[in-house]
Amino acid sequence: PQAVSVAIQECGDANGQATIDLTSYDGTISNGTGTVEWYLDMAHTQAISDPTNYLTGNSVIYAIVSNSNCTSGVVAISIDILSTLVATVIPIEVCVTDQDTPLINLTVYNPMISGGIGTVTWYRDDGGVNIITNTTSFKPTGETIFAGVSSGLCFSEIVAIPVEIYSAFTPVPVCVFTSGDSVSMHWEGVADMY
Repeated sequence: PQAVSVAIQECGDANGQATIDLTSYDGTISNGTGTVEWYLDMAHTQAISDPTNYLTGNSVIYAIVSNSNCTSGVVAISIDILSTLVATVIPIEVCVTDQDTPLINLTVYNPMISGGIGTVTWYRDDGGVNIITNTTSFKPTGETIFAGVSSGLCFSEIVAIPVEIYSAFTPVPVCVFTSGDSVSMHWEGVADMY
């Protein structure tokens, strides 16, 4: 098996400490090829006694992956304890044709808003009271919606996410007879500028 090195980022307390379930990273580190063993040292002589409840600050620990046949090389796992999270404001732009009702999969924007750290929660209000529950098929009405990021003990501020809906129409060919043997054609519903 091969062990994959990862960087763990978790939110911590006021002392820069966090309790981490290291086993939640086992699938990423082992890529499903074996069992992950956690160590405090590169020589893998000091096992972490409870990887499901590991209290730490910023640190480097080590992991190996083993299966019934062999053991991987040791990999370093860096742990970065964060004190705050930031929700990044990004506009959501949607183009709909022929006045269709737009459906937006808000979860597509989660990595851009969270920076890949934490869980994004979507709201209809800036106070974080009215949660948007159907984030994979959200029907906007052109309003601003709101998002916040959370991870462990950290919560970002709730930020406004503007939703901009643009309408387009499918062009329709229009033919006009200009004389007995001539036809003029133009496209109706086509904008001059894009």
